[in-house]
Amino acid sequence: MNYIEDISILIFLIICSISDIKSKKIYVKWWIVFSVAGVVESILLDTNWVIKILFGILPGLLLYIFSIVSKGEIGKGDSFVVMCIGVTIGIRKSLEIFILGLFFTVIISLPYLFYKRKNWRLRVPFIPFLLMAFLTISLI
Repeated sequence: MNYIEDISILIFLIICSISDIKSKKIYVKWWIVFSVAGVVESILLDTNWVIKILFGILPGLLLYIFSIVSKGEIGKGDSFVVMCIGVTIGIRKSLEIFILGLFFTVIISLPYLFYKRKNWRLRVPFIPFLLMAFLTISLI
């Protein structure tokens, strides 16, 4: 039964990654569609779906608050994507994906910063790193 959730998240992250790379935007329609699908999947597949959904959105909510506090240094779209992932697969796996996504972002961005000698305010699309993290965790 986990395959339904994983395939849903995979499709969602692929769509959002393409959008994030091309336009640096996350479209609300995709977030709504996959969030509703995630809630429905949680209701149908999990006995403790209320707890899963409530705790699943916490990492995304914290990221959203940090986005507001940092005045947009982290995109609000990224927080919505993390919320959608959390609603679908729960807090534990969504935190794993988020932390590994941050790790991949640092590992790939640091050499670029040193090579190009740019300032430390480099903006990179984060969703492709979440996709990479999701694939890594799913394959392990």
